[in-house]
Amino acid sequence: MHYHQFNFNDFIGCTRFLKNSEIAIFIKLQIQYLQDEKPLKDNVIFLTRLCDASEEETLNVLKMFYDLKDGSWHRDQLDQIIFEYKSNLDANSRGGKRSAELRKIKALASNYTSTGLQVTNNQEPVNQELINQEARIKNQSTRFNEFWSLYPSNDRKTKKIDCLDTWVELNCDAVAENIFNHLNYYLQTEDWLNGFNPSPLSYLKQMRWLDFEEMDNDY
Repeated sequence: MHYHQFNFNDFIGCTRFLKNSEIAIFIKLQIQYLQDEKPLKDNVIFLTRLCDASEEETLNVLKMFYDLKDGSWHRDQLDQIIFEYKSNLDANSRGGKRSAELRKIKALASNYTSTGLQVTNNQEPVNQELINQEARIKNQSTRFNEFWSLYPSNDRKTKKIDCLDTWVELNCDAVAENIFNHLNYYLQTEDWLNGFNPSPLSYLKQMRWLDFEEMDNDY
């Protein structure tokens, strides 16, 4: 990871009562954690040299902000930052495919009138579901509340109205069962059980349920 937003409130809250030397240790440990994108190995010699501090000072800061598990120093807040960063990378790598699919949906809808008459002669035949797509995406969803109830509750479950708008825009009613199957599966995975899941708005905009379909196609 080469960049993440600096949260002044978190930093001040964590370091308010630290000495200047301890603040320097705090910053260097956090930078190393995020740069490596993984917990800090419990290598006291390396960590003290990294922080240019004594073993006692380095361990004091580690014990204040990190948990030692399985030979590494872990910090949940940094794990969450890394998880969201990697999720965004995955989303960007899938962006081309998602954009193409969305353009196809909108193009199909725009090429048909409300009566279902074909506007262009060279358009491949499609089923009635696609013919009526434009009309459906303008109507309020009938299954969005099911999605909202199923999605795990945490501090990232926000922007309900924006989520509804996105649900309607993407015509998620047509693929609601795929979305619910995907959610029911991932709700049982370790990351999602530990709260490392995207916000519902990111989930919808990135069409994350397609990952589940891609995984099925691999077998």
